[in-house]
Amino acid sequence: MSNSTYRSVSLSEKLRPRIAAILQPIGRGLVKLHITANVLTFFGLLLAVGVGVTVMNGQLLLGGILMLLSGLMDALDGAVARQSGIQNRFGAFFDSTSDRYAEGFVLLGLSIYGWTLNDQRIVLLAFVAFWGSLLISYTRARAEG
Repeated sequence: MSNSTYRSVSLSEKLRPRIAAILQPIGRGLVKLHITANVLTFFGLLLAVGVGVTVMNGQLLLGGILMLLSGLMDALDGAVARQSGIQNRFGAFFDSTSDRYAEGFVLLGLSIYGWTLNDQRIVLLAFVAFWGSLLISYTRARAEG
């Protein structure tokens, strides 16, 4: 047996360069159109509110499509910030705070959907996911502090 050590590589580490290769040109185009990262963050948050409302009303397919668009906005805001050279503490704070609100709106919509169906499993899973989301942010902030 060999003494060499193996480092496992996560799926996100494998995909990151490929996704960056796609997002960088789009980011450059958005910068040329004078669209800022904060604008994309804001529209991503608005889309997440739309996800919550559509899921709450039982329109799961539309909610899924809006969720994909919201995720795209979240991916593009970082690409635009890097391409424009405007990466600052406010932008990072606004992005991470908006992400938590976005998750909250989506999970609230899912909870209400479960409640209207009288399905406690959906409500419980959404509640657990919400707390998990908050705890991940909290533990990351504590670790960085």
